Amino acid sequence: MSFEQIKTLDSLLARIDGVQEQVNALKAARPDAYARLMDSWAVESTYNSNNIEGSTLSLGDTALVYDGAPVDAPITDIRQAEGGFAALRFLQRSLEAGEGLSEELIKRAHELAFAEAIDPSTRGAYREVEVEITGATFAPAPAAYVGERISSLVKSTNNSKRHAAITSALFHLEFESIHPFINANGRTGRLISNFILMRAGFEPINIQAESRQRYINAIRRFQEEDDPFPFVSYFCDSLVDRQERVLALLGDGTTDAGNPAASAITSYLDD
Repeated sequence: MSFEQIKTLDSLLARIDGVQEQVNALKAARPDAYARLMDSWAVESTYNSNNIEGSTLSLGDTALVYDGAPVDAPITDIRQAEGGFAALRFLQRSLEAGEGLSEELIKRAHELAFAEAIDPSTRGAYREVEVEITGATFAPAPAAYVGERISSLVKSTNNSKRHAAITSALFHLEFESIHPFINANGRTGRLISNFILMRAGFEPINIQAESRQRYINAIRRFQEEDDPFPFVSYFCDSLVDRQERVLALLGDGTTDAGNPAASAITSYLDD
């Protein structure tokens, strides 16, 4: 794996650090407003993460599920949203308790996120069968080596000396390449990547459903050509986008009028 191009991201990483300092100052000054933004992020990120995997729930319906309200939608999609929110709450409690990344944390997050599983025994359990990734020539790790590979990934992530954004992005690439579970690997990988960011003091990102193809193509570049740069660059760009959005919203109290998702969620939270 070559990291030569990743070194060119130093200026972007410096920008990430600088913007986060500004965000932190505003978070301290407006904690209630920030808490509402995190509610908004939970809804929007869960909507996008599930939509990437084929959920038909609208943003508005996802917000209703977040609030525990009934939704007229396929039960599988509803359970995916419920599972996503349960996993987020679990990870937030883990952060507050000062817990670090571990296999147990990953398995529990998967168990909660994979709420729609037909076979409950597959929730939070490494797969015991071989799998294929649709549309890819890449083959995930053999089932016999999943536990060993995840254990190594957790150790290397915890020992990483790289910037948290790089560490989180590389974790996501390796996690999706190992494909440790029978299903819900994408959702779980995105959740844990954000856990890594937040534990390091950064904002969580929101991978937009409309950028699904770029997201998938960047992962494929790593899996099929051993090139992490497209995804790491995309991941860092997504982090900056999130930071600057939070900065703008906390700074003047306005909403992102050009973003229908932001408008819908802000309206929901104002109810």
